[in-house]
This record gives sequence, C-alpha cells and structure tokens, in this order.
Amino acid sequence: MVLLVSKSLQANLVITTTEAYSSEFLLAKSDIWMHLMPGYTAQKDATWHKIVAHGIPTSIFNRPEGMELVKDEIRTFNKGLTLLGQLYWIISAENRSRQAAGSVAIAFATPEEASSAIRNKLYIAGISV
Repeated sequence: MVLLVSKSLQANLVITTTEAYSSEFLLAKSDIWMHLMPGYTAQKDATWHKIVAHGIPTSIFNRPEGMELVKDEIRTFNKGLTLLGQLYWIISAENRSRQAAGSVAIAFATPEEASSAIRNKLYIAGISV
C-alpha cells in the first residue's frame, strides 16, 4: 500500500510505502503502475553522495539537453563512476546566461566514487573541473 506520494525539490516523485508493502514489492509490480507516470523511472531509495563540479562551460551545456550531455561526458571520460539521479545547475538560468562557466550538482552511488571525483577531478568538455 502506498502511504504518501510527494515531490522533491528537484521534481522527483517520492513514493512512501507501508511496511506490509515494501519498496521491493512495489518495484516488482511496476509494470502495473508505471504507465500512470510517463517520463519517470522507478528506483529504491538509496543514499546519494553529492559533489558540486565548478567550471562547467555554459556555452556548451546551458541548453535543455545540457545535463544529459554532462552525464555523457562523465560516463565517457571518467570511468568507474556510477551517476545517480538528475544533474542540475546550482546557479540560476539568468546568471548562467551571463557567465562563461557554472556549477553543477552531481550524485554518485558511493562515497568512494564522490571522493574519487573530487580527488582526481572530472573531465568534462576536455577540461578538468
């Protein structure tokens, strides 16, 4: 049974289940209910390990598909990292339009991956951020 459906600050749907019907049960039956939420994917709650990457070029990535392009860059040029959730700018669209670079929040699956991204830097658009 679903106890609560809410939206996170990043516009993710958060479904809280009761003990009798765990998240595993709900995910196992996702073929029954996922069509009711087009555009969403389902995953079990997990701890995310976030970092902020500074110096992301706005001239390349400040567009509707920009965060998907950043994800592609991270996956292609930074092996061994598991990205979680949606990446997002931490500066406003107005400020991005006036700046050459901005900062993006990125979530990883483990604290080791987040530490590695900080320690070794991330390569995005051929630059180290």
